[in-house]
Amino acid sequence: MHPSQRPPQSGVMSPASTMSAPIMRPAVAVIPPATLVSVPNARPHIGIFGSTAAPVSGPIMTVPPIPGNVFLDSPSEIDIARTHALEKFQIDAELILTEKEEAKRRSVLAQLEQIVKRWARRVTWQRGLPKDLRESSNAKIFTFGSYQLGVHGPEADIDALCVGPCYATLEDDFFIVLYNMLKNTQEVSEVQCVKSANVPLMRFKFSGISIDLLYARLSLRTIPEDMDILDENLLENIDDTTVKSLNGCRVTARILQLVPKIENFRSTLRCIKFWARRRGIYSHTFGFLGGIHWAVLVARVCQMFPNATVSMLVSRFFWIYARWQWPTPVTLVETQPDYSDGSDRHHHMPIIIPVYPYSCCSYNVTRSTLQKLKSEFSRGWDAIMKMELNWSTLPNSGDWNVLFERFPFCSSYEYFIQIHVTASDEDDFRSWRGWVESRFRHLLLKFEKLPAYCDPNPFPYFDKNVKEPHCYFLWGLRLKKNICIDMADLEEEFRFYLSNGYEGRPGCDVHLTLLNRFQLPSFVYSKSSELRQHTKPYWTNESYNYYRRIPRYSQHYPLYLVGYIAVDNEAINHVGN
Repeated sequence: MHPSQRPPQSGVMSPASTMSAPIMRPAVAVIPPATLVSVPNARPHIGIFGSTAAPVSGPIMTVPPIPGNVFLDSPSEIDIARTHALEKFQIDAELILTEKEEAKRRSVLAQLEQIVKRWARRVTWQRGLPKDLRESSNAKIFTFGSYQLGVHGPEADIDALCVGPCYATLEDDFFIVLYNMLKNTQEVSEVQCVKSANVPLMRFKFSGISIDLLYARLSLRTIPEDMDILDENLLENIDDTTVKSLNGCRVTARILQLVPKIENFRSTLRCIKFWARRRGIYSHTFGFLGGIHWAVLVARVCQMFPNATVSMLVSRFFWIYARWQWPTPVTLVETQPDYSDGSDRHHHMPIIIPVYPYSCCSYNVTRSTLQKLKSEFSRGWDAIMKMELNWSTLPNSGDWNVLFERFPFCSSYEYFIQIHVTASDEDDFRSWRGWVESRFRHLLLKFEKLPAYCDPNPFPYFDKNVKEPHCYFLWGLRLKKNICIDMADLEEEFRFYLSNGYEGRPGCDVHLTLLNRFQLPSFVYSKSSELRQHTKPYWTNESYNYYRRIPRYSQHYPLYLVGYIAVDNEAINHVGN
């Protein structure tokens, strides 16, 4: 029997709804449509049958976990030994933060929380609201993404959400008043407003730690300290931007409610994210999967195997998704995805978020990237099988290197598309690069129509001999015979597409070149050239340029200067510190 056909040991079985592999071992429980787990001194919640994890505080959720097979096999001694080896591998690979680094992040978030509380009081005073409201004014910071899930590494940024009252606006109070307060905070640097993103945010560094700060304007006059982010009443009378901003925190909190053993989930997710980066498939922008997608995939495996150790969960992850019948959706709760606008029906790899509106979050996956993802799932399962054949004795951490090998990108394809992104200075380059990356899916679909298989490598390359701000992207290309590519025409069309909606300054450009393997520049073989810059690319709303020297005054106190709209590195005047 070929290794790829062998099922995992310890009685693993495929979900009945998605796979046809035969049932092999007993110890299977079918969870009912909803199971209430009673935990002392905690509000009741809906959990997985047999779960011993304490629930996340919150009200009873109206949507239960998805019913299906739950496999209750207990780990063997070799499974426990493999888990110890995998945990040591994570430490050796520096995937886990030290207590000192964790304490620094907690301190930064505590300081940021105090700043937004002072910001709420300032906005209340500025608008001339009643004294009792000024005294009760409040704002809160919530975290989400990898930090809240507990899988962040030493260089990971923090995704945070500022929740403010109904009278604190995004345009004036968040992007001007709070911006100026952060700009005048000694520990804060590189403050950038990203207004034109799908979810507007501010990006900055606080004591050297990168933070992406979103804003949610609720329909409340004051923000309670004990606010439950999963309370669906918060979604009433708010705009679409606020719904999108809240969803990051809501999805993260709900995932932590739905997994049976949080620590096992975190350790497994940490491994899978590291594997995805090494294999070049960690990027939502480039048509692959981002952090939230991998979290949902791992959480579904944890639901199915509540008693499994981390090593068992990793192996079962590859076994399940190597055979998953896409486009069957992956979902954590028993609900129907929202198809009201018809947009989710044609997705290649639907992954459904476990909170309202239960929509597909993996809409960027294309035909080519789905093929690459399926290939990597199968390759991961084959690697697990080879490791098991070699585990005649107790495993060690080095055994896991086979699974986490880097994808040999430069030797895997005969042809490549080189995308050269340039700008006149660093600020323009970050903005331009962010804009170009956000439009890469359009270019990817163009190549798929040739037809061709395209692997959009998400890692940028840098030539140390070039002084101007720049980066290169290399996409692997597999062409059918007798196909000619008019690169000049593709480049012209892509440039035209990029110019639609972008009003940046002159000096920004992009060039497309078709290369064969022997024409690859030497710097792509340098390990240092593959390292991402710590500063993320972004794009700003260039309409700021039209108003950047016009001060903004309070609507209620005409002589009170709120601040100036910020667009570049010029000094920002601020009154009222």
